Amino acid sequence: MSLLGKLIALAVVGYVIYGAVMVAIHKRYIYPFDQTVFDHPAFETVEVAVDGAAPLLAYVAQGAEDAPVIVYFMGNGGSLHLFRSILDYHLDQGASVVAMTYRGGGGTLGPTREAQLKVDALALMDALPGLGFADPPLIHGYSLGSGLAVHVAARREVAAVLLSAPYDRLCTLLAQASYLPACRLAGVEKWRTADDVGGISVPVTILHGDRDALIPAVRSQSLKDVMLRAGIEVERSEIAGANHVDLMSFPAYLAALDTFWADHR
Repeated sequence: MSLLGKLIALAVVGYVIYGAVMVAIHKRYIYPFDQTVFDHPAFETVEVAVDGAAPLLAYVAQGAEDAPVIVYFMGNGGSLHLFRSILDYHLDQGASVVAMTYRGGGGTLGPTREAQLKVDALALMDALPGLGFADPPLIHGYSLGSGLAVHVAARREVAAVLLSAPYDRLCTLLAQASYLPACRLAGVEKWRTADDVGGISVPVTILHGDRDALIPAVRSQSLKDVMLRAGIEVERSEIAGANHVDLMSFPAYLAALDTFWADHR
């Protein structure tokens, strides 16, 4: 074998080893949770039974009488305590608020897997009547949680969907970051939200910061295009100057949330 051939072979072997290592560790980057338990005086902690798994920890705050209920699916950073500002915003609307922890963080037992998180999200939805919420809820998903929001909206009766900084396929972002064909590799968490929209029959609102480097705004534009082709009523707004983690500091984002609530009370 020529020197060039040997170098190419070494490069291929190195790439394969790199790919195997990245597949093995990629969940650490998708699910960087911590075990801080959510503590908020307005919320009651409840356990939600999940078939084949340990109970799920969820948090419920009762709003004004006859007010809508909104189910919130958080992003992937830390645990639910880092999302207190948006939960407080929804409470300030008079709403009842329900939020869940993700396995591997916030005091809920892991391991964390896409499939299990989706099972947990559906279990939470199915538990709502037992928690006193008979009407279809509003759904709000942020970042990683936007995939759960779409998943439940396609499979359960909901009133409307709000997606903050969503993605079409998380594996596309993994591929761009790793230079690996993540959407085709076995063992990789795919989170193909764009493939999961078919059962949605309610209005969808998408909000995204135009300076988001973690999930670029083009990813939610792609998701909107998929939804439009599926016949879903969807509106999308970009928040000028906002990145992935500072949306709540922008008046334009808060105004868009106000509009969402005005439209869906």
